[in-house]
Amino acid sequence: MHYFTNLKKINLLLIFSVAFLLRIYKLPELPGEWYGDISNVHEYVTEILEGKWPFYFLQSPGPVYHYLITPIIAFLPYQGYLSYKLASVAVSIFGLFSFYVFFKEIARVKFAMAGLVLGAFSFWYLVWSRMGNSQIVIPAIWLWQSFFFIRYLRNLQLKNLVSAVISAS
Repeated sequence: MHYFTNLKKINLLLIFSVAFLLRIYKLPELPGEWYGDISNVHEYVTEILEGKWPFYFLQSPGPVYHYLITPIIAFLPYQGYLSYKLASVAVSIFGLFSFYVFFKEIARVKFAMAGLVLGAFSFWYLVWSRMGNSQIVIPAIWLWQSFFFIRYLRNLQLKNLVSAVISAS
């Protein structure tokens, strides 16, 4: 049994490692140009860094993405388009973790591994993870609110319902 536990951990590490390497491969080159949506993300992050704490809805996922990436942007020495692409890579890795946790909750570990592989190598999720734009956070938001709602339906604990509502908000 110990062997299989270690094998699962090695497989998880391998999937996350390959997914990360795919996301950073030639990242400075692709896509090459700063575009309008990235300007919106940059303006929002700049306001947060200036201590203005904006809470309006600039883009579809609302302000959560911008607050998530601000510490990453603040930490990086280079404050250009590459920093926003690196931040979206980090959010996509968090999203992959969300895939794994969600699928493990609704099924079992093998199903979770399959969901993780699909998310890790899915064309559109990979493309969005390299763009630097806020849409990359949408699957993670949906997965977490669904995770907590399913937990609520299973055990009727109010904390799970509250967590689902907060995640969906």
